[in-house]
Amino acid sequence: MSLQYRAIWSDNRLDLIDTARPVFQEWIESKGINLQIPQEGIKHVGTNEVTVDHASKGDVSALRIRLVEDRAEEESEERWTTTVHWMTHGADGWVWADVEWVSDAAFARPPDMAAPRLVRTRGEHINADGEQGRLGPHPSLVRPTNVDGLIEWILSPDRLVPVVLYSVDQHIGPEQFETRARKTASRLAGCADVRMLTIESEPAFNDTMEPLSLSGFQGAVRVYLPGIDPDDPEPWRHRYTRARNLSVNAHSAANVVVRQILPRMAAQQPPEVYRSQIRHLLDRQRHDWQQFAEELDAERNQLVKDLVTLQQEKEALQLERDIAYEDAVESEREADRTRRKLDLIRKEFREIGGTPESIEQEAAVVIDPTSCQESIELAKSLKNISIHPDAPQEIERLDESADSELWAQRIYRHLQSLDSYALEKTEGFEGSFKEWCERSGSDYVLSLKFVAMSESEWVQKNERARARRILPVDRQVAAGGEILMLAHLKTVQGGGTTIPRIYFHDDTKGGTKKVHIGFIGPHDLMPNKSTN
Repeated sequence: MSLQYRAIWSDNRLDLIDTARPVFQEWIESKGINLQIPQEGIKHVGTNEVTVDHASKGDVSALRIRLVEDRAEEESEERWTTTVHWMTHGADGWVWADVEWVSDAAFARPPDMAAPRLVRTRGEHINADGEQGRLGPHPSLVRPTNVDGLIEWILSPDRLVPVVLYSVDQHIGPEQFETRARKTASRLAGCADVRMLTIESEPAFNDTMEPLSLSGFQGAVRVYLPGIDPDDPEPWRHRYTRARNLSVNAHSAANVVVRQILPRMAAQQPPEVYRSQIRHLLDRQRHDWQQFAEELDAERNQLVKDLVTLQQEKEALQLERDIAYEDAVESEREADRTRRKLDLIRKEFREIGGTPESIEQEAAVVIDPTSCQESIELAKSLKNISIHPDAPQEIERLDESADSELWAQRIYRHLQSLDSYALEKTEGFEGSFKEWCERSGSDYVLSLKFVAMSESEWVQKNERARARRILPVDRQVAAGGEILMLAHLKTVQGGGTTIPRIYFHDDTKGGTKKVHIGFIGPHDLMPNKSTN
């Protein structure tokens, strides 16, 4: 199983366990599942299964309910497992909710996770340890009178949960700003304390936090992880995302934060009383020991598979690190060559009485896109390429990545390269885009490691993979408005599934005299052998 969501919170209501069954029953009925929860044991209805275990001893009591759903998707089978524990030890109580997901498609993209409705509807009871923390599905507004309490909570050594803080974004309306925070809080219910500064409270907050390099302003969102030492705050640990890197789409903006937090929360340990007593009590209640043994064996097999997967991921990350290092070295060499070329140009200009500084000032006004969406919009003004309206796909997902700004610059740079190539073809250059990169000498050529003029034999013979590369194009090129595009640019070298790809068709010798872009989007939308 792949753990996608974990939330553990304190709940000291006296009727905690008594109210658990009705809450779970109401939740599964809201999902359209006609299944009555048994008092104990396992019950099946269709592809759904509910398991109930209950145990108590002395002042310890616990209830565990698990729902397993098998779902048939378009091209795969998925299994969702939601397990909730309600536990009490004397006057103390806890709720622990896990959501696991697995697909039979080996390289299926994990879903955009959110707190299950079961958790969101219990929001009024979800409290972090301490009076100041709230983990419910609604963000808290930080008024000037609440600033000191918020800072105390962020810096508290007892805080165990992340605090997500949105500063005021005046480039979008108040309603959009609030929706962004609400969507984040809803998806992180049970996992994070989400707050919203106001125009009035933001200056007071930053007056205190700026000396620690932990401020937030101009619409940015910051995630404050637990364990801040005011004497050594390590601000780099507390991720800061600028407003310009947050989509106006509330779901996509929330993804930026959710993907930072949920993997960390999955590593939480349940309360000590669970590890020392409750787990053994619940497992002893099982009557089907054969099934229990099979489950343990399946768990062992899954752990072995997970170990192999982690080893493969480690090797892939090492490869990407090595590639990134090589890219950095090459970038340094290129920067050095550019500096030496600039020095020579300055010298020549001065010898003929020119003023190179004025040219440099003009050249310094560079186009610097900060999002992939912005880079595509900018590239639409390039005269020698044609970006089909349907070519950009899931660009929001690219912009949710921590690497989105780098990707944006690469996308624009690569589209500029295709534009320069098409222009030089009209001026007499003979050869393909790859040959142009090899021998034209243009400042806009790309390293050949980013250029692929075709696809592998597997892609060309695989019906599904080949079909995905039949892409939209101007009807002046193909009367049907579609054409097979195998040539593509790898905006980042390596094997990540989300990194961008650009697919194109060269019509520089045809009627349009342009390069036509049929796809810009995440790599996993173009399946190859490694993602099959």
